[in-house]
Amino acid sequence: MPGTNLLSSSSLRTKQRGAALLLALVIALTLAAAFLFHPSDPGGGNYAREPATEEALAQAKAALIGYAASYRDGHPNEVLGYLPCPDTNNTGIAQPACGNAGETMIGRLPYKTLGLPDLRAAGGECLWYVVSGSHKYNPKTAPLNWDTRGQIRIQDINGVALTDPADNNGGAVAVILAPGSPLAGQNHPSGAFNCSGDASNSITSYLDGGYAAATPGALIVVAGQPNSSANNDRLSWISSRELFIPIARRSDLPGTLLTQLTTCLNFTDSNHIPAANKIAAGSKWVADSSGIDEAITQLGCVLDAPAIATWANWKDHFRYVVCSTPTANCIQVNAANCSGAILFGGRMTNGNPRSAAEKAILSNYFDAANVTALTTAATAFTGNVFYSGTAPQTDIALCLQPAPAKLSFQDNFSDLSSVAVDFSGQSMVSQDASAKTLTLGAANLSGSASGSDPAQLFGCNWFGTTLPFGTGFRAYFRYRITNRGQGFVFAIADADPARNPSAIMCGRGDSSLGYSGLPNDGNPIPGLTVAPINYPKIGLEIDTSQNIARNDTNNQHMAIVYWGDPTLDDDDNIHNTPTVAATGSPQNPLAVTRSIVRNTNVYLHVRLEIIRSAISSGHRYTTKAWILDILPPDFDLLTADFDETIASAQIHATGDIADLSAGQEALRNIRIGFTNAASSAASSDQTIEISNFAIQANP
Repeated sequence: MPGTNLLSSSSLRTKQRGAALLLALVIALTLAAAFLFHPSDPGGGNYAREPATEEALAQAKAALIGYAASYRDGHPNEVLGYLPCPDTNNTGIAQPACGNAGETMIGRLPYKTLGLPDLRAAGGECLWYVVSGSHKYNPKTAPLNWDTRGQIRIQDINGVALTDPADNNGGAVAVILAPGSPLAGQNHPSGAFNCSGDASNSITSYLDGGYAAATPGALIVVAGQPNSSANNDRLSWISSRELFIPIARRSDLPGTLLTQLTTCLNFTDSNHIPAANKIAAGSKWVADSSGIDEAITQLGCVLDAPAIATWANWKDHFRYVVCSTPTANCIQVNAANCSGAILFGGRMTNGNPRSAAEKAILSNYFDAANVTALTTAATAFTGNVFYSGTAPQTDIALCLQPAPAKLSFQDNFSDLSSVAVDFSGQSMVSQDASAKTLTLGAANLSGSASGSDPAQLFGCNWFGTTLPFGTGFRAYFRYRITNRGQGFVFAIADADPARNPSAIMCGRGDSSLGYSGLPNDGNPIPGLTVAPINYPKIGLEIDTSQNIARNDTNNQHMAIVYWGDPTLDDDDNIHNTPTVAATGSPQNPLAVTRSIVRNTNVYLHVRLEIIRSAISSGHRYTTKAWILDILPPDFDLLTADFDETIASAQIHATGDIADLSAGQEALRNIRIGFTNAASSAASSDQTIEISNFAIQANP
């Protein structure tokens, strides 16, 4: 059913487990006693004269089903459905391990482990027990789920199958046997144990089928007849199908796996799924469990132990869908726009375990609409948003959100474009594609530009790709000054085509830092057409010179700058301006002294976090900024806010930016870049290396 993803609290999970366990036990006891008892005499005539045997077998069966249905409650890092090993020491206690992986084992019923009294058949003998290698608890085999078939065939003394691993019930996963009176060649010796015999448990002394203690692969167990001279053992069995009836009704069957997978795969894209593990289906990729395994590995997701166990046993029920375009919402999950989906195929409608042939057909896992969307260009998925114990056959469909919009020098360096006037091969910005570094300024530029108007000494560098501002972003870069000059600005500009239609934009030189004003004061520049950086915009100014006219407090400061008075050209980086806020224009805050901003030949680390929230007139921008000379842990990690108990931000600023007009949202999409400038004085020459830049939108 449509809804939101369920993130269960630990207390809720505890209540679910307790309720589910009680439900499982009640169901198991009721069904075992009333419906699920499989007598070895199908006609029932002889059993009517041995009610004690019938009752003992029914109690044992109910206890085994209850054990499997609650196994995870006592073993939290495992899945539901496992059965105990037999008692091979005649103690009533299950062995901690039995045989090799996959071997079907025989021994006495571990009644103490099951919390049962000393159950006896009508003749006074203790019960015996066979457990399929597919379902025993140690050593385990995987997968164990509602499609896992037993390895035991039950047939009557005439060879007619009563259940078989290939039938609709999936064969027997456990058999409880009540030995009849000794036949020729058998002996039920007395001993020092509660049950007759000794610790060796001579199977052939009690059971008539000639069974070995351990059987690899399939085992045939014969249901005897009470008066038979060849086999008088009576038995009851548990089929694969009926074992999972109470388990399937547990609302916590998947545990926390669905939540943990959603956390792992949310806000990601298809780049972490190798081509060999995904199939194109319209505008999306579809991956099976192998693709999810690769995604978990490449994303570095850490599932806890219970989730790992659930995944190992249920992974074939999952499909992962992700849009081909990383930031797109290309599909709908329960009518919600999503960039991906996690799908879980429910139980077969008839409750039967799937055969190998049925597992190869997608429609045996998923509803018709989801099969269509998984295999064609269709985009609509439907299903529950949590597992339902009352409708285990229903698909689960969970919405994944788009990958966060992001840019970085590492992945997008070729997307950068430079804007600067060239003076004898010197310009105010340059790029090194091999090192993926950006250099602002140039040494000896003032000599090359001798006699030039300082307004021309600007340099800007912008990504061509725009980003949605959304609810905000986090950014990190480091810089190193090798020649100190004016400083620079990390700039965010509105990408509205009517305001800043391209990345060919910059401000004037000198103390405008390439951020404010008109390039060359609006005068033509031979060979270069460049637009100003129109408002609305936000910048982090890192200033290494002082200009009193711009309200600089000193030559070592950092500041958030907006755009001053929109009617003026060159006040965008004047601090404390406008003193009376112009319509829609936040006031540029005062600069903050930060002496290390001028340090040369060392890397300084910069982080900027902006949270964008809606207000009645537009949006509020809450900004934090740091400049540190030592990189603390997670300072460059952009998936979460930085912990200010490690290092406090030097800037905390808030600015309200009004919408430009009705329906025209300011800074809806943004351009990201760096600006810098010099004056004609040789002392303003600068070279600043920018590296390791990355910006990522908040979820």
